[in-house]
Amino acid sequence: MQGSLHVRNLGEGQVEKASDFMAVGDTLQVRVFRIRKGEVDVALADSAAFQKRLFSDFAIGEQLQGTVVGVSKVGVFLDVGAVNAAFLAPENVLDFSMSALPELFKKGQTLVVKVAAIAPMQLDVSMK
Repeated sequence: MQGSLHVRNLGEGQVEKASDFMAVGDTLQVRVFRIRKGEVDVALADSAAFQKRLFSDFAIGEQLQGTVVGVSKVGVFLDVGAVNAAFLAPENVLDFSMSALPELFKKGQTLVVKVAAIAPMQLDVSMK
């Protein structure tokens, strides 16, 4: 099965070209972190992406510390150490008000949340 190794998953810092890290015929240790529409995305074993957890690695009710990476009227996106940001829906915030989300949460803010639901492409968290 063929996979795709994006340059952002080759190493830390700015990567200009894959040939700085590997050559044709090299054997690489990779981790599959996403499959969508039959395409496989992988990361090198020693890259930061490899160190991130898959959604299936989390458990319902597990307490996490997350950093706000995005805020919109539909919800808050948190870096909880997963391959993609976790989603905090407005109804999972203690003082629920959709219009108040941008006022309550700021990028870089740290929150303690619990895993509320796990789907193949989304990790939902709650403050309740």
